[in-house]
Formats: sequence, structure tokens, C-alpha cells
Amino acid sequence: MKTQILQLEPHDDIISARDKMGWAKAGRILLVWPERGRILTRRLDLELLLRRSQSLGAQLALVTDDPDVRFHARQLAIPTYGSLRKAQKSHWRVPRNLRGSRLRKRIEEFRPGRTEDLKTLQQAVRSSRPASLSPVQRLIFFTLGVLAVLSIASLLVPHAEIMLVPETRMQQVSLQVQADPDLEEINLSGLVPARWVEVTVEGRLDAPASGTTTFPVEPATGRVRFTNLTDQEVEIPKGTVVLVPETGVRFAVTRAATIAAGPGASLLLPVQAITLGTSGNVESEQITAIEGVLGTRLTVTNTSPTSGGRDRTTPSPSRADQVKLKEELLDSLRETALAELQASSQPGDVLLEDSLMVVDILEEAYTPAAGEPGDRAALKLQVTYQALAAPGETLQELAHSILDATMPASFRALEDTLRIENELLPGSSADNFVWNMTASRQIRAEIPETLAVQRAVGMSRDQALQQIQASLPLEESPQIRLSPGWWPRLPVLPFRISVNVDGAGL
Repeated sequence: MKTQILQLEPHDDIISARDKMGWAKAGRILLVWPERGRILTRRLDLELLLRRSQSLGAQLALVTDDPDVRFHARQLAIPTYGSLRKAQKSHWRVPRNLRGSRLRKRIEEFRPGRTEDLKTLQQAVRSSRPASLSPVQRLIFFTLGVLAVLSIASLLVPHAEIMLVPETRMQQVSLQVQADPDLEEINLSGLVPARWVEVTVEGRLDAPASGTTTFPVEPATGRVRFTNLTDQEVEIPKGTVVLVPETGVRFAVTRAATIAAGPGASLLLPVQAITLGTSGNVESEQITAIEGVLGTRLTVTNTSPTSGGRDRTTPSPSRADQVKLKEELLDSLRETALAELQASSQPGDVLLEDSLMVVDILEEAYTPAAGEPGDRAALKLQVTYQALAAPGETLQELAHSILDATMPASFRALEDTLRIENELLPGSSADNFVWNMTASRQIRAEIPETLAVQRAVGMSRDQALQQIQASLPLEESPQIRLSPGWWPRLPVLPFRISVNVDGAGL
């Protein structure tokens, strides 16, 4: 049936509303109250609107949220709706609790002056009353109602809680691991990437000197004879150098003098060895050369040996002392480097000690130098070491991958339970760094709650316990708590059974 929708405004009154209804040309008139403002809230207003719609031969309905309007409309059997959409889809039926008003309307029609008789009125009243039931029928319906309530109670009242502790095992695997610095990803065969790590350490070490050395302390002295080769006087300055040609030992004249003119004229002058020590002690007739231009005008010779040159013997580090110091200090620095590399490693990293090697010696200083006097030999070293390390994250990834591949079905690993033990193998070569790794972790059985419910639904407590114990991997015997406690069997409805798996959140 066609519906005429009339929108009321906040300024509308009963007169303007009735006028708008006069425009309607449909069998149903739908008055829509404004969202803001309250209008036509009196019962009289609605009665006038209802009479107007009846005079037009149309059915009336209202769309409003006003509580007063809805209250009066219910009393007058006028359909009301909360939205325009619901009003258009509805059949505009009068509520069941208001249908008795039709009977009241029919009774009102039998007012004095009407021609209908009393029997017609009584028949109309009886037709509106429901048919009464016999006592037997009432008992049957009561019994059925009680049974229905008990049946529903038997389904909904009992509740059961099943408490399970899944089985927990220790999963373990051992394998040989090899580090490869050229590898980028792990290999389940045991190959893992590794990286080179460096550290620079420094140390000092000294030890008593085992060698000896001699050093000159006094110069040799003597006298030499100069002979003139010319017919002129020749001046001999102080400091004139004469020497032994064969050994190069040099002497200096300690006093200036002038040799007489004429070939064969000679003069004795004192000399002193320029170099300290016994090397200046030479035999007679050994000093025969003069440095400089005087050698073309004079000859020289020592008529007697030179003497007085003296050496002193004192302790001194030998080359063997230096080699020993270096070996011992390198061994000590190696331990220091290992300790520092271990301290700087991340938890779980594996430092391959056999891979430790010297990369560079930045400083190597011996005090005193070999052959120099000194009671003790000392060495200072600054060395850079390099070693191969396997990251702990890589080893954990390898362990998880291998353990996952061998984990039993229907089990899951517990978090934060992985433990890794590494046993370094001695004698690894530079190209083959291997060690033994043992990885272990705890795993727990996964028990689907629906499976536990299926094993227990509708059974007695003992039967359910036997079924669950026999079919599920459990660490401890299961427990069942019934509510109420005296109820003989578990509920037949699965949703009335809850399952509490101990440690499910771990």
C-alpha cells in the first residue's frame, strides 16, 4: 500500500499538522516528528490527528523518539517507530496488548439507543475470552513444563573443568661444528659463518743478562820519530794524525814542534791513541803513515811499542737473551689477548683459541741493545693479534634448526630453555677450525583442548580419567572438577567443559 510521508517542523501545531494530513492521497499516512524540539505531546493532539486520518480513510503511524508521544500513541493504538526505514518496512500492526481496545470499541457500540440486544453483546464478550483448560490438561502441561525445565537444567547446570599437565621432555643433539670465515649462512651439516676479531696488546719483560762485553776505558800512548825528507824546516802541528796502515789504528801528536831543515833531520814527539782501549797498544815499527800533506815531506815510525790502552769487561745482553725474552713475552701477550677477546665477546660466542695469530708487531724495543753493557736485558712489545670467532646467534640458529628437524610430532619447544655447550678440539689447523657442540632444550606436548573434551564428554569421572590418561601424553595424572560436586557425569554439551592446560602460556 502506498505511504504518504509528512515531515513535521519544530514550529508546527495541531492545526498545521492536520492541514498537512489533508494533502495526503495515500492509504497510509506517516508523520515524522522533528529531531529537535517537542511538539504535539498531548494526548488530545494525537486523538485529533487520529480522527483526521480516519476522516480521510487512511491509516496513521508515527516516527518519533519523544517518550510522551510514544506513550499516548500506545494508548490510542497508533503504531510508532524509531526510524523512517523501519516504518516503511513494517505492516503497521497494532500491538497485541492493545488489540483488546477493539473489543472495547465494540462494547461501546452497544450504548443505550442501539437496536442490538444483550445476547449479541454477551456473545461478543465471550468470543474475546480464551478457552479455559480442564484440570487434567493443566496437569499434563505443568508436568511437561517441569520436565522441560529439568532437561534444560541437566544440559546447562553441570560444569566440568579438566586440568592437564602435558608431558615435558629434554631434547638433545651433538654434532661437530666447523667455522668458515667465507661462509654467509649456516649449513645443517655443521658449517657456520665466522668472523676475524683483532686486539692490540702491549707488555714489558726483563731478565738478567747472560753475556759479557768489553769496552775501552784508557787510550794507549807512546813516542814516534818524524824524519825530514826536505831541505827546509817543517812545522808539525799539535793533533797531527799518524796511523798503523794495516789496522787503521790512529794516533794524534800531543805537542807541536818544528823539525830542522835538511834530509835526515828527525824529532821524537809524544802521541796518544785516538780510540780508547787495547787496540791502541801496537808493536814498534807499526806506525808508519802520516795523514795529510805532511806525509809527502816527512816519514814517521814508532821506535818502541805503544802502551797503556785498557779495556773493561762487563755483563751485556746477548742475542740469545733477546730471542728468549721475545718468546716468553709473546706467550704472555697471547694469554692477555685471549682474555681481552673473551671479555669483549658477546654471550654465546665461541672464540677459537687455536686460530689466534700475530698480525703485526707495532713496537719491539730492547734495552740495552745487544753487545752494550747492562746487567739486565729488557724488552717492550706492542702486538696485534687476530682470532676467529663464531657468533652466538649463529650457533643458536644452527641448534634450533637441527632440533626442530628432529623434534617429535605434537611437541613444541619451550622458550628460553636452549642450552649450548662447546668443547674446543686441540690441534686445529689454520684451514680447519672445528669443535664439538651439544645443544639441548625442553619440549612440551601440545594437547588440543577439543581432543580432551571429546575423550570425556558425557562420561563418568572415572571413565573420563581413564580415557584421557590413556590417549594423551601427560606428565601427571589428569584431574576433573565437577560443579556441582555431586553431579554423577560430565556434561553432554562440550561447551560446558573447560580445559586448563598447565603451562599453556609458557
